[in-house]
This record gives sequence, structure tokens and C-alpha cells, in this order.
Amino acid sequence: MDLRLMVIWMSFWVRVCLLFTSSLPAAGVQIRLVGSGSTRCSGRVEVFHGGTWGTVCDDGWDLNDAQVVCRQMNCGTAVTAPGSAHFGPGSDPTWLHDVACSGNESSLTECPHPGFGTEDCEHDEDAGVICSGSHIRLVAPGSTRCSGRVEVFHGGTWGTVCDDGWDLNDAQVVCRQMNCGSAVRALGSARFGRGSGPTWLDDVDCSGSESSLTECPHPGFGTEDCEHDEDAGVICSGSHIRLVGPGSTRCSGTVEVFHGGTWGTVCDDGWDLNDAQVVCRQLNCGTALSALGSAHFGPGSDPIWLHDVACSGSESYLTECQHPGFGTEDCEHNEDAGVICSGSQIRLAGPGSTRCSGRVEVFHGGTWGTVCDDGWDLNDAQVVCRQLNCGTAVRAPGSAHFGPGSDPTWLDDVACSGNESSLTECPHPGFGTEDCEHDEDAGVICSGLLSENNSTATESVHFRLVGGASRCHGDLEMKRQDGNWKPVEGFNWYRKLGNRVCAELDCGSAVSVRDRWTRSSIDNWRIRSDCVESELRNCFTSETYLSSFLELNCSDSVRLVQGSSVCSGRLEVRSNQSRSWSSVCEGHLDLRGAQVVCRELGCGAPGLLQGALSGAAEAPVVQTFTCEGHESALLDCGSSGAQTCSSGTAVNLTCTDPDDVRLVGGASHCNGKVQIKHHGEWRDVGYGDYSSDPWTLKAADVICRRLDCGSAVSGRGSGPSVPLWFITLTCLLSTSALTNCVRTYPASFGSTLSLTCSDSVRLVHGSSRCSGRLEVRSNQSWSSVCEEDLDLNDTQVVCRELDCGAPGLLQGGLYGEGEAPVWTSELQCEGNESAVLDCRRSSSAGKTCSNGTAAGLTCSDPGGVRLVGQPSRCAGTLEIQHQGQWRPVEDQYKRWDLKSGSAVCQHLDCGSAVSVNRTYDFTFKPVWLVSVPCVKLTSGPRDCVGLDDFYYHSSAVAVVCSDLLPQPNISLSDGVFGVYQQGFRVLIGSDFTVTCSVRPQYPGGSFQLICDTEKPLNLTLPAVNHSAHFLLSAMGYAHRGNYTCVYHVDVYNHSFSSSQSPALYLTVGDLVRNLIIRVVLVHFILITGTIFLYFYCRASRGRFRLKRRKTG
Repeated sequence: MDLRLMVIWMSFWVRVCLLFTSSLPAAGVQIRLVGSGSTRCSGRVEVFHGGTWGTVCDDGWDLNDAQVVCRQMNCGTAVTAPGSAHFGPGSDPTWLHDVACSGNESSLTECPHPGFGTEDCEHDEDAGVICSGSHIRLVAPGSTRCSGRVEVFHGGTWGTVCDDGWDLNDAQVVCRQMNCGSAVRALGSARFGRGSGPTWLDDVDCSGSESSLTECPHPGFGTEDCEHDEDAGVICSGSHIRLVGPGSTRCSGTVEVFHGGTWGTVCDDGWDLNDAQVVCRQLNCGTALSALGSAHFGPGSDPIWLHDVACSGSESYLTECQHPGFGTEDCEHNEDAGVICSGSQIRLAGPGSTRCSGRVEVFHGGTWGTVCDDGWDLNDAQVVCRQLNCGTAVRAPGSAHFGPGSDPTWLDDVACSGNESSLTECPHPGFGTEDCEHDEDAGVICSGLLSENNSTATESVHFRLVGGASRCHGDLEMKRQDGNWKPVEGFNWYRKLGNRVCAELDCGSAVSVRDRWTRSSIDNWRIRSDCVESELRNCFTSETYLSSFLELNCSDSVRLVQGSSVCSGRLEVRSNQSRSWSSVCEGHLDLRGAQVVCRELGCGAPGLLQGALSGAAEAPVVQTFTCEGHESALLDCGSSGAQTCSSGTAVNLTCTDPDDVRLVGGASHCNGKVQIKHHGEWRDVGYGDYSSDPWTLKAADVICRRLDCGSAVSGRGSGPSVPLWFITLTCLLSTSALTNCVRTYPASFGSTLSLTCSDSVRLVHGSSRCSGRLEVRSNQSWSSVCEEDLDLNDTQVVCRELDCGAPGLLQGGLYGEGEAPVWTSELQCEGNESAVLDCRRSSSAGKTCSNGTAAGLTCSDPGGVRLVGQPSRCAGTLEIQHQGQWRPVEDQYKRWDLKSGSAVCQHLDCGSAVSVNRTYDFTFKPVWLVSVPCVKLTSGPRDCVGLDDFYYHSSAVAVVCSDLLPQPNISLSDGVFGVYQQGFRVLIGSDFTVTCSVRPQYPGGSFQLICDTEKPLNLTLPAVNHSAHFLLSAMGYAHRGNYTCVYHVDVYNHSFSSSQSPALYLTVGDLVRNLIIRVVLVHFILITGTIFLYFYCRASRGRFRLKRRKTG
């Protein structure tokens, strides 16, 4: 019996001991990174087994295996998985080979492998890893893996970096350390949001060659005098693209992208300058000079990741461009695509700049700076144009022709011979040696404004005018480089497009654009119907049948520059002797001279005449003109000798629009059929065809406002008419001058446009047609309305009259204070009236609104926008609700791109567009026609729905937005825990489970658990039933901190990541208190058990003696 009690007692104490020891973590298999050039987070992988360190063979070694090593070493994510003894050969033994990790294991030895020491490898096959490291990270809202607020890890805590002295050299080190390519921008002023906690670094002064940020000179950790509104950030080019191959440089070579842990090439199918431009921008290599195919830099090796890439040119990354998907190609490596970029040393910038015209800026010392115009001439401009592959220099403007830049001014007194290959090769006093202001910034205008579309070479486009009275008048012809001159088809041109060609020819401004019928079977160039001025180089296709010639008349001796239209801007004149353009002083041109200029330019009567409104003048300034007013050209006027203007007095002239517009056949002058007077002839305005941009209320609004008729309420196409004028709506949305936008058209008949404008009320300066400051018209003038004079009934009538939804926000001063006088009547609407002027009014003569109380009104959108047919609300077929009906949006002519798709995504609060595709379902159904240029220019896609409501088609637009995934949830389970004031308290030594979950949408994916604990964790597990359970053992003080989840999934040929979940804060129970409780409890049990055992034993002995007496 005593023996049995002893066994029980010993078993009890074993359990007590286990109580104290069960929470101790088990020792894991040791691992290290060593070898030549190794660091804490990069090197040859070695594992400790059987008392000896040994290597790992590179058979089957990939990024999944490296990811496990990096996680085990707390070194961030795997960047590369080098083999072939990249860090030098190790020595026997080789412990592992054919390792096959999934990437989610917590230790390398957990991965499948044949067993320790079962290998047939040599040490020239030793495996290694390069990890991102855990001492630096990029974080904050809007951040990506390669952009964000810079934070460094020191003393067990993450802290920020101050922006004092922060520049591209510092950013370059960060980008290299993160394996994120080159630095694109070095941002300060907390551009990625304010951080928290310590600011670890200040006055960082990197040379740019350091391997880590903490190697750069700095005063010391924590030595700073900054606030978090000075936190530094970076934008890197990203590590997913590079240029390689024989003869390649940092900014030229075969394009390779990184996907699935492997570098692969891009096929040249459809490869053009737009695609190359994205690559050059991503690598911070300036502008694209050539888009090369046919393995120009030599063939690459498998895989080929991309083909049929279709960039618009505005994307930030090549993988954002439309493409069929990674690895879906039928190409050989003799089709590998390449690029030649201008390099990051020169660019053209400023208002009105293009790829081949603008303010010259050079890159030096990590900063862009301008060039002073002292001594600036055509030789200097020639070098810039050649460097940018923009043809020959046409002009070398100074005096901040493209607007003033900002400090620094890098170059002055540049003296090129014209033969140099780059501007910095020209003689100059040195970088930063100058005595200039930014009103002296130099610019260039090059001849090569245009390049061939869809070409794998950088062929310039050349124009000429033939058969006219001068080189600036005649039929337009065009040729490619090394090609033949061919006529240009006369259809679909408008004056603003012609103005671009006149500038290319150095022929001043476009006076007129006409088509002349011929109908001949000859080769020609045809322009697309939806072409806009900024994309002219992409608009030409070769045809074999010519319907009409394009007759273009440019002004040879006079032009208006930097204005809002062809008929406004700073006046410049070119004399027959000098052939150079010069400004005119304000006092040297009177009204009669202005009449001659406006007539010569094909514009209306002169309106505004004043000094220096459109930029400072360039020297020299020409003579004073004395005109009678009847001359056909300014140079026909009398003139006196040349002079110099005082600052700010160069003539700025605004001529009225020579075209007029009216509404006829309606109940008022604000309702009826639209007619335009063009080339002196009144015609109805064509409603257009389905191959052109549809008329929208947004475009109609321009007509209504031109007529001083408030806002457009409705429009429709009516019966056929002959002849017609047609308007390019893209042009109309960007300018108020009709003469810029009337286009040549292959048909002179068709349906006509009729409009109804609001005659008495309008909303101005708002973000959409249904928002703005309220103005009411009475007695033929517009007046603002005081906020206090409006109530809900009044606003209901206003919104109804404008064909908008119910009234929403009413607030004074929301859309600025009115320049118009205040309306002297107070509205007293009942709410059921059809127009504001139908309401009763009370007089308030002499009334004025106090500052900030002019009524601003926002009516709700009567329709809506949505994406349907996919699990996420941020992906699917685009549908718009208009006139009470939900319909898909057609895309018959494939005009939707990432920019227009992004406008939809932003409207839905879904980020930006990742892909935009045209789809077909082979069933004709009611659809909405939508103006794509309008969508790009406005914040309300519904304002851009065409006026048609009877169009049927089988096409639709499918959009996928970047913010595809919902925010995940995070919770704590399966552990010993209690509620804490900031989160949960977990008992020390306990195992606990953090669960990440997400609303079901897409199958698969993975969850990432991020912890800002003393030893930061970054764990990844596959999603199972839309959740993942992270089991963490032995809760200790190192586990205290915030835990967040991020969900990742690959769908639609893209990788998506959710936003971070709400933070889950965990803390540990107090160690001393728990220890005291356990000690007291154990002692209590020990004492109680001892007492019990004592009395039990005494009782047992008593019974034993009694029994012996009885038996004795």
C-alpha cells in the first residue's frame, strides 16, 4: 500500500514539473548563411545535423526553398535562390538535396527531401539565398513592395527616417537593398503618411553605392530634431524588369520581366514605342527612343513571359499593360523585344510640352535642373533633339517659353557645335555655375514630334504641303523614314489637329482645314476618327483608296502661342528677312493691327488685347506696326525699327471664335436643332455615326454655355439633313472654341442634333453636371443665390429642372463665391414645379450674401455605375444606370483602355484599373454608348453616356480594379487568453492561434501574418476555406505587439493583395504574478497532500496493528 502511494505521489510531482516545463519551446534545427560575400541575410545555406555543419545541394533549389530559409532566419522575403556555389563551395558533408518546399514551412528540414546525407552532389552545386533582410521596410497607405515610407529596425523597434538632406542617392541605396531596381523618386514631407514611434535616422548622406542604408554616413541612431511630417519615402522602379543582352546598358537591352521566381523575355508581337515608353519610365531611363524586335540584343532563354503587350504609354509598370497573361505565347527567342531609352540625363518638361518639345532639364547630383538661355541657340537645341531621337531642331526658345522651372539651374552658357551626342558633352562652365533666374529657362522644339505607330524601329514621320502658293499652303503629304511621300486622306481632320502639323512644319498656326474630293485608287495615309492632338503619332494607317485630299493652310508669318485655342495667345511674327519668330510689344500694335492679325489667322474679331498674359516674351522684339485695318497680312502693314519691350508687355491677343452656333425651331433660343456657322455657312450639326464618339450631355453642355443657356438637360438625333457640319467631341471637351473642332467628314448627310438647355438655372464650377454653385437667370443676366434663401422644396425644383437626382448637399461657399450679382428675389417653391421661374418669389432688393454663403448645391446622380458578373464588386462587366435602366457599355471599336478603366475604378472607390478588355456574348442586347475621352476628363462616368437610348450590340467592357479584395478579418483562438484594455492578454507559455479569414470570393490564395513584435514575424499560409490558422507556441514577451493579416490571390492573370486587417494587439500576462500563483498553488497542494498522507499513513498503521493483535 505504501509503495502504491509513493507511485501516486511521484506521478503527481511529475505533473507539477511538467506544468513549469511544458511551455518551453523546443530547440529547432539550426541553419546559417556563410561563404564569400555573405551577410546576415545572404549566403551559402548550411544546416546543422549530427553535430556537424553541412551544405545543401542546388538540385531543384528554387524560390520556395529560399523563402523558407529567409523566414527561418527572420530575413524578410526571398529575393533570389542562387545555386552553383554562388557564395563559394563549402566542405563535406552535403546534408540535403532535392529539397521540395511549398514555401509555407517554418523550417527547411520540414520540407520534403530524400533524407540527410543521401545525395550525389559536388560542392560546386552548393545552394544559397539572398533575402530582402529584416532591417528595412516600406510601409504606409498607398505603399507597395517597392514604394512607401522608409522604416529601419533598430533596438528592437521600427522607426522612420527624417527627410533632411534626403535625395536620390539615399533612395538608390534603399531600392538596391530592397531589390527594387533603381530609385525613381526620393520623397519627403510624409508623402506616404506620418509614421509613429522613434525617428531613427536623420541627415543621411549616402553616396549611392552603399549596400545598406545604415552604412551611409549619419549622426547616429536617434540623433534627430524632426517631426513625423518630415518622414522620408521612396518610389523604386521595381525589381520585376531589367535590360540585358550583348551590348546592353542600364537603359538599353533585351527586356526581361521577373515572374514566378524566374526571369523571362517579352515577345515583339505588337511591341511599339508606347510599350517601350513604359519600360523606360519604370527604369527611370528617360523617354523611349526605339522599340526593337527580332532579338536585336541577342536571343534570351526560356521562358517567354509576355507577348501582345498593349500599353497606352501612361502605365507605371509594364505588367500593368494589357496582355493575354503570363506564359501564354507562341513566340521564339528570335522575336525577343528590346528598348533603347534616352537615359535619365535629359528630359523635356513644362506646360504644353510634348515628347519632342518643352523646357530642357538635365539630371545631375540626384536632381533635375534647368538650363539657362544665355547663348542658347539652334546648335544647342540640335544636340538635345538628336539625344532624344526627335529629328532636327526647329526652334531654340528661351525666356521660359514652356514656363519657369524650379531650382537648381544646372547649366549656363552652353556652347554646342551641334555634333555632340549629348548636351553635357558641350562646353559649359560647370554644373551649377550660373547667374540666371528661371524666367530665362531654355527650351526646344524639334521636328520629330511624330513617330510611327506599331513599329519596332524609331522611324520619324515627315510632312510637307504641295501644290499651294507657298510651302505653308497646299495638300498634305506624309512619309515614313526611308519611305515614299503619300497623300493624306482628308477625312476626320479638324483645325486643332492641323495646327499640330503646322507647328511641325514651322509654319505658324492652322488657318483652315478642308477636304477636296478625288476618289482615286492610290496609296495614302488615313487618320483614325477618334484621333486627338496629343496622340497624332499613333493615328495613321496605310490605305490603297483615296477619297479626298486634305488641304491645309498655315499662317507663314504670324501666330498666337501658349493660348487656350488657335485664336488666342502671345503674338509672334516672323519677317521675310530673319525667318525667326519674334514677339511684339503691347504698345506697338493697335486695334486695327489686331484686326489684321485675327483676319490673317482665320479667326473672328479681336477681343482682349493686353500684355504678357500668355508667358514672357522672347528677344528680339520686332518693329511697331501701323495698319489701316484692311490689310490681308500683318507684314503688309507699315512698320518702324525694332525695339525692346519692357518686362511683361509682349502682346497677348484673343480673337473671337469665327464660328457661331444657334438653336432653331424650338420654343426658345435655348431649345431646338443645333446649327453652326463655319467657313461663313450655316449648317445643321450632324448627330454622328457609331464609329465616332457619341454626343453626351457633357459635350452638349459646351453648346448650351456658349449660348448662355445654362446647362444641357436633354438631347436627341432628329430627321436627316443635307449638308451637315460634324464636330470632334474630344476636341470640344478640351476647348471652348468651336472653330478648333469642326471636322472634315466623309458624309455630308445624316441625322441632326437637337438640344434642350435649362433657360433659367445652372450649376457652375462643380465636379459634375449635377453639382456646383447655383445661379439663376432673370432679365437676361445670371445671379448667385444666397444659401439662406433656399429650402428643400427649392432645391428639389432645381435638381428636377436640370434632370438630376434628388438634392443632396446644400452648403454656402462650397463651389466658390459668385462673381455674378446676388439674385434679389427669394424663392418660395412648393416642390412640384417643373422650373425655378415657375415658383413664387418675394423681393429682396439690394440683398447681398455674406462671405461664404453663395449657395452650392449637389444633386444626387439619378443613375449609377457598377461592375457585375464576378465575385468582387471591383471586377466584372461595366454597367451604367441611365434613364432608369441598367445596361452594359459597348466597346465595338475597342476604345476602352486602362486610363478610362481607372476612371471607373476610382468612381467606385476600387483603386485603379489592372485590366480592361472587350468581351462578346454573341447576343444583341440594349447597351449604352459611352464617350471614352469624356470618361477620362470627368469624375462622373454617367455624364458621358451617349444621348442614344436605342443602340443594340453584343460587345461589352470588362474591368478589373486593383482594390479587388475585401479587408480580411483577424481573430485569436485556441489559446489561454483574456480581454485586455488594448486587445487580448495571453498567458505566458501558452500556445495560441491567430486566425486570418476573408469574405468568400475567390478560391485559393494565401494569408500573410505580419507582426511588429520585438522579433518581427512575416508568416504565410495557404488559404483553406478562405481562412488560415497560424499556430504560435510558447507565448512570451517577444510576442507582444500588433498582428495584422493580408490576403493574397492570383486571379485574372494578376496578383492581388488586400489591405491590412484591423490590428490585433496581444500582450502577455504578468510573469511574477503568475509565478507567485503557481508557487503558492504548488505549496498549498504539497502541504495539503503531505498532511493527508501523514494522517492516512497513521490510520493505516493503526489498522495494521489492530489486525495483528486479532490474528495473534
